[in-house]
Amino acid sequence: MSIVGNLGDTPFGYNNLAYSVAGGNASNYAMSALNAGWAFRHVAKDTRDIYGIKVWWGGVSTPGTVQFTVEPVSAGVASGTPYDANATLSFTPTTGLQTLTFASHPTTGLVAGNLYDFILLTTVAGTTQTLVGSVAAANYPAEFMTCTNGTTRSNFTRVSAYTPIATIIYSDGSEEPGVLCPYYTNGTGMLTIYGNRATGVKLVLNGSVELRGAWVASLGITGTPTANLNFQVWSASGTSLASVSIPASQIWAGPFKALFAAPVTLTAGTYYCLFDQGSSGTSGNYYSVGSAKPLDTTVLPTGFLVGTSTSITSTPPTFASANETPIMGLLLNDIPAPSGGSGYIPIVLQ
Repeated sequence: MSIVGNLGDTPFGYNNLAYSVAGGNASNYAMSALNAGWAFRHVAKDTRDIYGIKVWWGGVSTPGTVQFTVEPVSAGVASGTPYDANATLSFTPTTGLQTLTFASHPTTGLVAGNLYDFILLTTVAGTTQTLVGSVAAANYPAEFMTCTNGTTRSNFTRVSAYTPIATIIYSDGSEEPGVLCPYYTNGTGMLTIYGNRATGVKLVLNGSVELRGAWVASLGITGTPTANLNFQVWSASGTSLASVSIPASQIWAGPFKALFAAPVTLTAGTYYCLFDQGSSGTSGNYYSVGSAKPLDTTVLPTGFLVGTSTSITSTPPTFASANETPIMGLLLNDIPAPSGGSGYIPIVLQ
């Protein structure tokens, strides 16, 4: 039998953290006051050392000093002492992306399965130092914590239904978000759909799949578009491989699904899976798809990025991509599985 996804097909693409950030749900945390604390709890998966983290400051003026430490957790509380003597850094916040790398590399090694708190603590007050510190997203295992006086580690309090925004830099040179949120803000206005503008996914495959269509988490509608909304799969050279056209009367803002009459088989290669209005629409009457910007492009899956065209009605059209995650998924046909049994197994590939 086949494994059938939770939308009747198997969706894959963005995750709910990207969706929440794209919806404007990233939250700022003021760290200008003396002893203000921000932290997240991390479960070590292996023995690699921590070399640093990346964070995003939304606004900084006349900054003070912040201390970054990684500390082991005992009885639910950080120890107050770095797990390695080198796992501490005093720095001055700067607006935008900031890479916090320890001056000397820790060498002690984490203990797989143990808990560690990654802590930012203001040691010299500043006028403004606002961290884009978390996103409203429940059901993720990362623990996000804050406090007004972090010099006493037991003051750190868990903030429920929020996930910290950061990525971790390991001793092998890799940068990983793990269960953290690697996105800090929603994307730009480049994802509008009108005239010759098309938007969607740049998809890179290293194997074959059967594609049934697309699912948009929250299709935007501005003004009153009257043209059909088309969803097409294009080869990288500009050949249309599959398409479906949905009348404007059947299009609504919010969750939206576009299905081909029959699945299309895509082999290994690069494709652009885009929505367009077939040269109709204007800058005041258009559809749109959201996107989320990452802290650093190194954490993005390169096979699933924002794809666009500004010449969709040309023969052939030309395409571009952006280092953002589009808030839409591609619907695969059923995944083959061993025969026997009955019913469905809900599966989401994210």
